[in-house]
Amino acid sequence: MPLTLRPTSLSSPAYRNWLDYVIVADGRAVGRIYEDRHTSPDVRWFWSITVYVDPKQGINTSGRAASLDEAKAQFLSNWQRCRADSSPSGLRSGTASAHPSGLRCPVPSTEVAATVVGHVGGLLL
Repeated sequence: MPLTLRPTSLSSPAYRNWLDYVIVADGRAVGRIYEDRHTSPDVRWFWSITVYVDPKQGINTSGRAASLDEAKAQFLSNWQRCRADSSPSGLRSGTASAHPSGLRCPVPSTEVAATVVGHVGGLLL
């Protein structure tokens, strides 16, 4: 199951040339990566996991990076930890209940893709 980057189209027309993506898994938005040109180059890219992650899991749900590739790698690393901790064999006591919003790290299927395929256009992560 690949993660896909899709343009958000959330920005005003003044920012239409800025890169801003939603990350989709199984047809559901699970994260976001965007370029923040108002910060220094070493933290230009912001990423976040946008579904509920139990704080007891100790997983970073957001961060900053110098490049889109670094932001994608950081997101993927934390997403995979989230997925592993949400799997039936990885659930710790107290982590199985869903957030009141109903959104949490989805339980992985048996065919979870383990690698990142990078490309921008059809935008696989």
